Amino acid sequence: MVAKTPYPCKPLTPGEIRILTLLPGSWMDPVVCELKNVPFEKARAEGYTALSYCWGPPSQPRYIVVVNNHYMAVGGQLFDALVYLRWTREPRDFWIDAICIRQDDNDEKSLQLPVMRDIYAFAKRVDVWLGLEADDSGYVLRAINEEDGEAQGQLKFVTSATKLLQRPVFSRVW
Repeated sequence: MVAKTPYPCKPLTPGEIRILTLLPGSWMDPVVCELKNVPFEKARAEGYTALSYCWGPPSQPRYIVVVNNHYMAVGGQLFDALVYLRWTREPRDFWIDAICIRQDDNDEKSLQLPVMRDIYAFAKRVDVWLGLEADDSGYVLRAINEEDGEAQGQLKFVTSATKLLQRPVFSRVW
């Protein structure tokens, strides 16, 4: 049972960013992670994945466990991304704006927003979460990956691709 104690986020010092380490787990396991402040140069050297996604409308929050049975509320889109992006045997390091920048601290946001370009630019990789498969979006992505010219000309492909491209992530202003 997860204690309902919010995670006490340590303030960042100049030159630091927060990194979320997503601990391994299966689809059904709780999402468990560690959150640490590290110098940006160290994070660059060790490597991390920056996650880009659309926050979506505020809804009933989901909870992730942060070390020592603390919890953190996250939106549904982010929760789904964490479940799908975690590995079963190894931890993964992420930078995720909604978690790695304290959203209730305007001073921290004003210091971190100008360095977001560098955070994304120097990430080892950037994953883009489009959301759970719906409206045949999986069909579109498989057809693109297979470079199947015949499939791409089909009405199903065009209809499904249109629905995929109408998702909020594609109209987000970065």
